[in-house]
Parts: sequence; C-alpha cells; structure tokens
Amino acid sequence: MHIFRPLSKMALKRDYVNESMIHDFVSSAASAGADSGELPEEELSAGEKFKPDATQIAAVRFAVSRWFAIINGGAGVGKTTVIKMIVRGIRKLFPQLHVSLCAPTGKAAARLKEASGIEASTIHVLLGSRGGDVFSAGALEDRALIADEASMIDSALLAEIVKRRPARLVLVGDQAQLTPVGHGQPFHDIIGLYPETVRTLTKCYRNTEAVFQAALKIREGNLPVRYAQSENERWCVVAAREPEEAQEVIRAWAKEGYLDFETDIVLCPRNGKRPEGGGEFPLGTVNALNEELLHLSREARGLDRGEKFQSGDRVINTVNTPEEQVWNGTTGTVQMVNDAGEVFVKLDVPVRGADGEMKDSVKFTREMVKNLQYAYALTIHKSQGSQYRKTVMV
Repeated sequence: MHIFRPLSKMALKRDYVNESMIHDFVSSAASAGADSGELPEEELSAGEKFKPDATQIAAVRFAVSRWFAIINGGAGVGKTTVIKMIVRGIRKLFPQLHVSLCAPTGKAAARLKEASGIEASTIHVLLGSRGGDVFSAGALEDRALIADEASMIDSALLAEIVKRRPARLVLVGDQAQLTPVGHGQPFHDIIGLYPETVRTLTKCYRNTEAVFQAALKIREGNLPVRYAQSENERWCVVAAREPEEAQEVIRAWAKEGYLDFETDIVLCPRNGKRPEGGGEFPLGTVNALNEELLHLSREARGLDRGEKFQSGDRVINTVNTPEEQVWNGTTGTVQMVNDAGEVFVKLDVPVRGADGEMKDSVKFTREMVKNLQYAYALTIHKSQGSQYRKTVMV
C-alpha cells in the first residue's frame, strides 16, 4: 500500500506507481512547447470525402505538434477522419517516426483499420504481451502512437505505454463513455487535470440519425421518444414493468427470428449471480438471458445434446492468450468440438497468426476452453468498442 498521509488516504502501491508514471509523462508533455511546422489544410484533408471543419483541422495541428494530446468527442464528430489526418501530419513533419495505430480490443482495432485504411493492432499486440502483466516490447522512442477508444484504457496499460517513452502519443476517445473495467480512469482524469492537452470535437455529422437523437436526450437527462426512424437507424422503446417481462419480449424476438446473434447482441447492466444455496439467475441479467437464448438457439438448430459447447454456439473469451492472438473480449461462433474436448471457434474479427498470415479460426485447447463463456448477451462494459446490426438494451 502507498499512504498519502496529508490526505489520510491510501492506494495499492502498483496503482500509485502506474499513475505516477502517467502523471510524470503528461505533466512533462503539458509543459513542453509545441513543435513548429507547416501543415496546409489541403494536404491534411487530401482524399477525404468531406471537407473537414475548422475545429477538426485545429485539433489535428494541435495533436501533431505535441508529444502528447487527447482528442475527445462523441459518436459522429469525425474522430476517425481526424486520426487519418494526424497520421498524414506526423508523416509530413516527422518522416523518421513510425506511426502505429492501436486500440484496447480486437474489434476496435479491426474497425479502426477498416475505417482508416491504415494497419492497426490491439495495444497488447503492440506491446508484445506475453500474458498477465508481462510485455516484451522495448522503447518506443522512434514511434508515434495513436490509441483509439482510449477511455477503455486502464492505468496499468497506459503506464506500460508511457514508460516506453513514445515520441508522440495521441489518445482518441469519448469522455462520456464508461470508465475502464481495470483500475484507474486515466483518459477521464487527464481531461480534468490537464485540459491544456485536450481538444474536444463537438460538431456531430450524424446528428439527424435516430439512435444519436435518442442517446442525446438520455445524456441530457431527458426521456427519449418511444419510436424514431432515420435514413440508417431505427430506435424503439418497448415497455416492460419487470425483468420477467423484458426477458419474455427478448425470448419472443429470438424465437421469431428477429435477432441474429451472428450480428446482433443483447446488453445488460450486470451479469447476475445465483442465490446462495442454488437456484436460478436473476431474470434480465446476462447469465439468465444467455441460458435462455442458448437453449432457443440450439433448439432451432436441433443440436441440444447436453455438451457445454456445440457447433453454432456464440462465445466470448475472457482471458488474454497472446500466443494465439486471442484476447479478453474476443467473440466468435463455435465451429466444432473434437473428441479431445478442444473447441474450434470462427472469430468475428480475424487475427494475424505467428506466420504473419490472417486467420479467422482458432483452436481452443481444453485449458483455454475454461475461459470461454456464452455471448448471446453481454454486459455493456464487455461490448464497449464493438458494433452490431441490432442492439437490445435491457
């Protein structure tokens, strides 16, 4: 433990060490001056479908010219476009630096790569994760790192980045999103403690879409409309007085084929625990819904033979397995289970194997299978950084 005697407070020593490293890095960067260099707007925005606005261009120039910067903003404000322009700016002014894009999860990294057209990896891959808290990557002094979905990065992981002293570090995220599952909330704290390192984008380019309008109402503390439809989105509120009623609605949708769990998801606030002494999971929780939706899915496939995992089951991995490039939060669909109890999973997001080739299927050994759970329903934390065709929120 580390004791803060003047404040009569204490913290785990590792948390104190991690956050001290982050503080030292950010405070040094905040006090440093900006690097000079010309970044014409037409060069930054070359190839973009839409003309960036003045705040986006200013945010790009700010991020490129400093050791450390945060780009903050909600959905639809053009953060991915800004990332692409930051890459162009760094490559123009600092051609000696290698630019690396990364994100906390495989899904977020894949989406970043798809949207930006630039290779991206998970932070764990970038740092050479060897499992647990062991990372093999050396100094990053010749690199400019841009981390997307940075609100999800906990203090331990950000400390692993900053102690390698990247030449440039840009964190991109949304302050309004949930804080990390792990210890600390560095993205949120830095915004509050070092506002001079932050540029916040506020102009939304998707502000006419139905889900955005509903989410904005909720964020403002108001009730959203019951139903809305826009060009690309549909929003609907279905009344349910009790968890039992909510679960019955979801059960009916699943039976009718309204939900396809290859592309859709049910989100819940909590996992739910069985009562002491046994019994059923509380209705309306992740575990209760997974039990029911698994049964309905297997019933539709005619495959309910009693084994824990069967072909077609939706699963999520819960422990990092670096040697297979499979991480906590990796999702997929069971392809087959062999006689040795090994489970072959088709991943939702392909990964790069040890041979450098992309692969979309991974064999989970009997030991790795212990880390698999069903994934018809997830907590909101587990789903952060993902995208789905339909989302049902309980």
